[in-house]
Amino acid sequence: MKALVKAINTVAQNPEPAASTKLGNTNLRRLRVDACRATYEIDGDTVAIKILMVGSTAV
Repeated sequence: MKALVKAINTVAQNPEPAASTKLGNTNLRRLRVDACRATYEIDGDTVAIKILMVGSTAV
């Protein structure tokens, strides 16, 4: 979980890291780190980031 928190914190500097995936034709992105994931939204040009969900993937 610490790795996911670190990855989420780095999203503030780079909202679209290579490790993230764009979800459809929306402002939503998914970030996977190990068995955890976070879904977040990039809101506007000022890059306001809202973490919408944090969970674990099926192993």
